[in-house]
Amino acid sequence: MTKWIQVLGAGVVLLAAVLAAIVMNNYREAEKLTRQYVPPKGIQIAKGSGPLGCDFSGIDSPIITGVMPRVGEPSVKLQVPKAYLPGPFYPKDGTLAGDGTLLLMMKADGFDPYPVREQRLTEEKARQQWLMALIWQFGPLEGIAQSRAEFDAGAKPGTKFEEVPQANGLIKYEFLPRQNKQVYIARDSAKITDVVECDVNTGSGLDVSSPGCKHMTSASGLDVSISYYRTRLDDWRTIKERMSKFLACMIID
Repeated sequence: MTKWIQVLGAGVVLLAAVLAAIVMNNYREAEKLTRQYVPPKGIQIAKGSGPLGCDFSGIDSPIITGVMPRVGEPSVKLQVPKAYLPGPFYPKDGTLAGDGTLLLMMKADGFDPYPVREQRLTEEKARQQWLMALIWQFGPLEGIAQSRAEFDAGAKPGTKFEEVPQANGLIKYEFLPRQNKQVYIARDSAKITDVVECDVNTGSGLDVSSPGCKHMTSASGLDVSISYYRTRLDDWRTIKERMSKFLACMIID
């Protein structure tokens, strides 16, 4: 009996070693493919159905279509290459934006898809080149700017914040941050068109290693929250312009 137990134990150990070897080999193959990854040509300005006359013919990925429902506004028909969706399980039900939201991952310099495998296997410096776009309906930006500033400053509702113009064209809400965040806005005349909330390092022990920003704006008629590293904050206008063109390619007339 003892002999059979020893044989069985040895078999289990051997099986575990084989499985470990298979897993390691698969990981190495995935890493090899990542290093060989060649970015696609990107968005092609051509004969597409979007308002700007563009399509995704340069993206080597299946095109997924769907309808995004919106509260109080007409639904929007969308198309996007699957490569922009963050992971094989999104969208889970096989539809696109059926719940009124859509999350996209792309490279900031050119808006090519940013594969999940590349996100996981590249170094931090390389990951700083991506941005995320979450399309969803949010309220008026005036209220969002005020509420975020009040929360980040630990201030009472209705607090008036000093507005300090910045060299990059944004306006900073001046306050001593309680939540390691800073709020910026942009205006077109008196109307707030952009709200950007960024991480700030204050030496409080809660600092983040890679400060980022969340940029809320309207692009091609869609509300979108764009996340990128704080080092790109001065490029906020360019990012918004490119995002607007990208979303226009997604919209089906």
